[in-house]
Amino acid sequence: MDEKRGRTFDCGVQGQFIQDSRRNRHDRNIVRNIVPHYGKLEEILVVSYDAHSKFEEYVFKCKWFKVNLAGANYTLVQDECGHTWLKTSATSYQPSHWQTLEPFTFPSHVEQCFYLPYPPNPEEWSLVVTYVPRSRSILGEKPEVVLTTSEVDDDHV
Repeated sequence: MDEKRGRTFDCGVQGQFIQDSRRNRHDRNIVRNIVPHYGKLEEILVVSYDAHSKFEEYVFKCKWFKVNLAGANYTLVQDECGHTWLKTSATSYQPSHWQTLEPFTFPSHVEQCFYLPYPPNPEEWSLVVTYVPRSRSILGEKPEVVLTTSEVDDDHV
């Protein structure tokens, strides 16, 4: 956490990724699920392909939290109001082995978020809040316009 900014940290990312899994190593049935991932941004890497064309791609290196939705060791909860709570203690991170975990993602695959510590036990749980930058606008549905007879001009009927 950034001590200068208080107890919140805004270097979080969240995304949903497809993950293949099996019940055990002998199971031949592969199940494909969409799994939420939450992490902390560690580095922003710039990959330059050609010095003459100036083609660059940004890649985020993240430290991902363990996401367990059920069982005794759950780490992610969605309450009745729709808020997402994540266990963000120091022991909640995935192991940092690149062979078992993919720490890299593209900025277009994740959204920025920040974590607000939960007051009774701020070292364990945090509220996940999605951040929408000013440069990105949220497009909603067009409002439905219904004209009543009092609003319609008699010449146009």
